Amino acid sequence: MLRGKKVNLRPLEKKDSNLIVRWRNDPRVLRSFFSPFLIHPAGQEKWFESLQSDPKRLVFIIETPEGKPAGMVGLDNIDRKNQQCENGFLLVDPDQPDNAWVFESVFLLMEYAFKELNMHRIYSITYAERFENDWFKFTGWQQEVVLRQSVFMGGKFHDRIVWGVLREDWFESYYGKRE
Repeated sequence: MLRGKKVNLRPLEKKDSNLIVRWRNDPRVLRSFFSPFLIHPAGQEKWFESLQSDPKRLVFIIETPEGKPAGMVGLDNIDRKNQQCENGFLLVDPDQPDNAWVFESVFLLMEYAFKELNMHRIYSITYAERFENDWFKFTGWQQEVVLRQSVFMGGKFHDRIVWGVLREDWFESYYGKRE
């Protein structure tokens, strides 16, 4: 378990499947995913089973200090040879009254990726118009690529942005020094 001040991250468990289906299918959440399709509990169960044997993916449940699930965060496309991965999952319970802990959740995940998994680079792909780019810049990320009109959603094409952060830039932005 990864412990923070406001949240803890624990490995995803089978018991979390129904909760994830509910969060993911909520219209407030669905519109932020690249896939517009609802997920079915049976499909979620297959996804969970495949996740257990996939060394390129790590998924954690975000819990409040009281142990209440509040979201999900994870890494995808873990490439140990090239020491890079994608910050590929962020799913927040839409009924959470306060999501100030989201920042700490991503911080814990990135610290784990850089320190424990020895990643050199982490990247993330976001909708151009739906993400707070200042957050990325504040935490050492740089815009690397614009994927012009690469997703069709809601009747129109949307740009996506590939962001990347190197270990030394991330450590400098948080700790004021390069590791």
